[in-house]
Amino acid sequence: MKNLLDYLWYKTYKSKLYNRGQSMPFVLAANLYTIGFLIFGGFFFSFSSSILIIILSFALTCPYERNKKKQIKVIRKYYNESEKSRIRGNIIVALYVILSFVVLFLVAKYHITIQNIL
Repeated sequence: MKNLLDYLWYKTYKSKLYNRGQSMPFVLAANLYTIGFLIFGGFFFSFSSSILIIILSFALTCPYERNKKKQIKVIRKYYNESEKSRIRGNIIVALYVILSFVVLFLVAKYHITIQNIL
């Protein structure tokens, strides 16, 4: 698993075969909110910054959704992964998604910022 974004897209693609959800942009948006809150504090959640984060998360995932050659390349890359690699990848992706929302909740609840840490 060399490129985490490729692997995350592949797992999202595989999950879309079973459900119609599109979780990758929303997980990236949660990560960007967490990073912004850590750096800038509570003042980060204005309307314009929220729109910027949503646009940025969709821009990061757009090449995967719009470029068929990239989709095929990533699918071929991970299609024949071993069972051990698949289990490890599922655990890593699940932890990534869970921690994305848990850390966002903890940072928002306890108002943790870089200034408080340093």
